[in-house]
Amino acid sequence: MLAIGLLLAILLAGAGCARPQDPPEPEPKPSYKGTLNLWAAPGLAGSLVPQPDDAFFAEQARAFEAKHSDIKVNVRLFDSPRALEDALITGAETPDVAFARFLPQAAPRLANVEPILGEAAVGEYLPGALDAFRSPGQLLGVPALLELQVLALNEPLFRSAGVALPENGKWTREEMENNLRKLFGTGTYGLGFYQLSGYHEWWPFADGLLTPEGGIAPGAEAGFARLAQYRKEGVLHPDTAKLTAEQTWELFARGGFAVMPVSTWALPLLQGPDYNMTLSVAAFPGDVTVGYTYGFMLFRQPEELRLQAAAALARFLGSAENQVRLAALTGLMPALKGAPNPFAGDPALTRAFGFAATQRSLPAGPAWEKAELAAGREITLALVGGREPKAAAEAIRNLFQSAIAPATK
Repeated sequence: MLAIGLLLAILLAGAGCARPQDPPEPEPKPSYKGTLNLWAAPGLAGSLVPQPDDAFFAEQARAFEAKHSDIKVNVRLFDSPRALEDALITGAETPDVAFARFLPQAAPRLANVEPILGEAAVGEYLPGALDAFRSPGQLLGVPALLELQVLALNEPLFRSAGVALPENGKWTREEMENNLRKLFGTGTYGLGFYQLSGYHEWWPFADGLLTPEGGIAPGAEAGFARLAQYRKEGVLHPDTAKLTAEQTWELFARGGFAVMPVSTWALPLLQGPDYNMTLSVAAFPGDVTVGYTYGFMLFRQPEELRLQAAAALARFLGSAENQVRLAALTGLMPALKGAPNPFAGDPALTRAFGFAATQRSLPAGPAWEKAELAAGREITLALVGGREPKAAAEAIRNLFQSAIAPATK
């Protein structure tokens, strides 16, 4: 992990060379004097990268205080993202600002930030990032980081097999499938991945599985059928969906297969000294990707001045400069349209950065997570050949119908 930390530090140093032009933040009214409570946690849900660390939030709280001398920021750090989320949902106390995924269970206590930020400021964020925090008629958070899925390509394996890499990281489904078959024809499995609850890197192969509205994608059944066909044709590694993430990465690094869907936070790990991979990156055919969006949620206040101050803190923490810094630390993507590339010197992450606008956020909440656990079993059975794709897709549709629909009303 020390080597990983050094790699992330190098990424951060490269990102620090750019000094982005921050959008103007809403200033707290001068008459506000008091304390703001900020809750955060190290790490990101579902990620093995232990960042952003505690130091970022403490450091930035002090920087905000230096700018606004009448305001004190108390930072409460939780042991994990899950501990933070549980406290936000069930705790009697609430913070002024919390950094986390959008939590629909907390929505009744969250403030609508759209009228506070204003139309111009809201327009600075990528649409997919905003969608993650939208509830009917309300924007319940300020986006900061996007989890993004891409296809990682074992570049030396492609070259040794004489198979062309996709130009500019883009290929049609037919082009991708033809290349997978070519790889298999040279004795190389084309595709492999893990399938675990909480990991959604492979979902775009099933046409995204989810629609932007939170329903099951009409093409999900066809997507499962294609994956089953890949297995029959031999282009899908036979251990796909049977191994842990680390076992799958190890197999990928050893040349067991040439293409693996990953979240971008995994790219620094795969390129680091533990695996020493040379990677290229491609988008999924159709430019579909899914993931979570992290941001700053504001809790409702009886005092308008305190809410204005909390909004200023959220914008300060989520400035373009800070988003670039956190992206370089985590391998996630900035949520601001105009944010510069955080990954100078890393061609794989730089290419992935160009795909960020295609991100589609997953739902959140206990109903979704319960349905996902059950659906994961159906998905695994389909991928290993124990369930017909049509039956798996129908079972998943039934499981998600009650879990997703209430969160989208």
